[in-house]
This record gives sequence, C-alpha cells and structure tokens, in this order.
Amino acid sequence: MKINHILYTSVILVICLSMAFTPEEKEVPLDDVPESIINVALDTLPEFVITEAEIETTADGIIYELEGLLNGVKYEIEISSEGTILEIEKDDDDDHDDKSPEK
Repeated sequence: MKINHILYTSVILVICLSMAFTPEEKEVPLDDVPESIINVALDTLPEFVITEAEIETTADGIIYELEGLLNGVKYEIEISSEGTILEIEKDDDDDHDDKSPEK
C-alpha cells in the first residue's frame, strides 16, 4: 500500500514539473510588441514586413516570435526579450529551415 502511495505521488510530481517547464505561447497584437524588438527584426531583415507576433514564456524568459514576409517569402524570427536573435526560419515548400536568409 505504501509503495502505491509513493508511486502515485511521484507520478503527480513529474506531471506538475513538466507542466511548469512547458513553454506557453500566445498570439499578441503587433502593438504589444516592444519597439526595441521590432527594431531588432527590421535591422536584421530590413525589408521584412511583420504580419503576426507571438510571445512565448519559457523557463529562460520571454521570446518574441515575429512572422512575416521578405521578398514574398514567409519568415519567422525569434528574439529574446533582451534583443538577441535566437533563430531565423525561412518557410519554403521543401520544409527546409534556412538560418541565414537572403537580404
């Protein structure tokens, strides 16, 4: 009986910990994205037209995910709340990620 209780408690603990460290992502209006984050994106991809924004809260902090078009191609850029570019993803037909987009 005591082993079942310990096992049950362990399972509950694992579930709670995994939920605590699961990133939470939500779509936000572009007006809610700090100007400094927008500027980092536009300095990196000068002709990038931002169409959508999401905020992801992780154990490491807040990540802004900006989606939009550059020369007719869909891109996604992830920027930390400190302004560090974490990833630039080119969305093409081959489902191939390009970490360094053409400017």
